[in-house]
Amino acid sequence: MRRPMPHSPAAHNTLLSPKITKKSPKRTQFISPYLTDSKTVNRKLQKSRIGFAFPQHPLNRLHPNNATFKYRPFMTLFFPTALIALTLSAAPIFAQTSPPATESLKINGKSLTIAYCAPSVRARKIFGDGGLISNDPNYPVWRAGANSATAFHTDANLAIAGLALPKGDYTLYALIKNPDAWELIVNKQTGQWGLEYDAAQDLGRVKMTMSKPAAPVETLKYTLTDEGGGKAKLQLAWADHIASVPVVIK
Repeated sequence: MRRPMPHSPAAHNTLLSPKITKKSPKRTQFISPYLTDSKTVNRKLQKSRIGFAFPQHPLNRLHPNNATFKYRPFMTLFFPTALIALTLSAAPIFAQTSPPATESLKINGKSLTIAYCAPSVRARKIFGDGGLISNDPNYPVWRAGANSATAFHTDANLAIAGLALPKGDYTLYALIKNPDAWELIVNKQTGQWGLEYDAAQDLGRVKMTMSKPAAPVETLKYTLTDEGGGKAKLQLAWADHIASVPVVIK
């Protein structure tokens, strides 16, 4: 076959057309910080099922090595673990909106302890119809705190406003049907979530003495005060309410 003249159309097409010797294998490519030689990666991918490559990306043509992304098995563990760790680290931040608190008092060598979570007002209406607590499923019975039920422990037999309590553990609730005339509920069930309430477990209910604070109480607070002579006062203050009951050690 005679070679075409240098300036003929046939010669022109020959010069512009690339010489195809072998069809290149199709592979997907992507720029990544985990870069290795593409031939090595493809070879390993053929021998193992633990790797894969991402679809081709336009930016890949800017990379001189024409490298392929190689999947690293540790990444399947690293990224989910990092996400879980981030979620768990953020959990305490939200929990602190009603942080746990403890109030203790020792009288005649005997300890009284209240363990509760302390919510804050944060410019909300708390008591009365349409107040925050009115949304609780047990309303007008209130957990007298937040989160877990408010726990009360006594090392001594005592009386709260005349109600006899043998030494042990109890849960405190408050009946706030009348926002200005509360009742303290002492319940024998313990360890439950604050929104769980079983009236059948009530040891008894006593009226509380009500008063107004000099300034609104932003964060709920329990106080146990030694009154002398084996007597104490249990006080609960929040928002624009203070409620208290006398305690006598037996």
